[in-house]
Amino acid sequence: MLRLIFLFCFIFTFSNVYGEESYTIKKGDTLWDISGKFYKDNFKWPIIWKYNTRIDNPDLIFPKNKLAIPIINNGETFSLGSDEEVMKLSSGENFSVNPTESNLEKYAYGSHLSFYNVDFERINNLELVMKSSPPFRVVSTEASKTYVAVNDTVRIDATSEDIKKGKSVFIYTKIKDSRWGTIFKTAGIGEVIETDLQSSLVKITKSFESIQRGFYADKYKDYSFPKPSAYREVNSDIAGKILYMTNDMRVSGEGYRCIINLGKKNNVKNGDVLKIYRQVKENGYVRNEHIGTIQVIYAGSETATALIIDSKMEISKGDSVLLHKVAVR
Repeated sequence: MLRLIFLFCFIFTFSNVYGEESYTIKKGDTLWDISGKFYKDNFKWPIIWKYNTRIDNPDLIFPKNKLAIPIINNGETFSLGSDEEVMKLSSGENFSVNPTESNLEKYAYGSHLSFYNVDFERINNLELVMKSSPPFRVVSTEASKTYVAVNDTVRIDATSEDIKKGKSVFIYTKIKDSRWGTIFKTAGIGEVIETDLQSSLVKITKSFESIQRGFYADKYKDYSFPKPSAYREVNSDIAGKILYMTNDMRVSGEGYRCIINLGKKNNVKNGDVLKIYRQVKENGYVRNEHIGTIQVIYAGSETATALIIDSKMEISKGDSVLLHKVAVR
């Protein structure tokens, strides 16, 4: 009875806040994005997945369908209209929402990454172009589940000679082959808890999406880098194009990532800022219109992964980019 009284008070107090019980999925949404939107923490996406039991595959959610979004308060998650507690968050973090309409924007995924202020120390979830595949594979999942996430285990075909107990590994999913190399996406991070001469057991500590048998794995690599101390504007002729966008979307915008055909060989490095341009034809004339801005979060040899930090209109694959500001450390 006390629990019901407490929950009634909780619902009464928070029924008008942004984290209400129903969210209508929009085109391009992922559980990762929705978790960032409501909780300011993309890593909490499994809460939404596990609460919406009708979703078999967390990678397949469809526009116009509705999701129940549990509200997080004092480390607990609740669904409005329910009389039962869902789960205890291991992090114990508190989450509160200012219900005023003017403040809702700051909870949108990516919008808290203010201009030239990417959280460089939390860069892990990204797409990468690789010339060769990661060396290991996920050969089985806990209890033969089709999809696993945080706190589940997987077995990879790395032996005790390949990797030691206690070490971290990255788990990757293959996106597609391209003429620049194979595009992989970081799907999660795990810790080796057992290892022998045949395989290693890995506990998933972070998951950016659901993990399956057949995914790739490799020793952990820290993709983050020190925050630049300043930026220097340049008149540069270093220009390229957008090759790929998150989830292979046709169009994208602020808060999402893209891959460009510029890298270290072109003197483009982590933290650099590029403007996005599109050719516009008007009255028989062609002009370049500035439509957005990106910041490099991982520079490879010939390509780079960047975050769209500003967009004046929808960004498309094939749009031109031009180096605008160089990160100074």
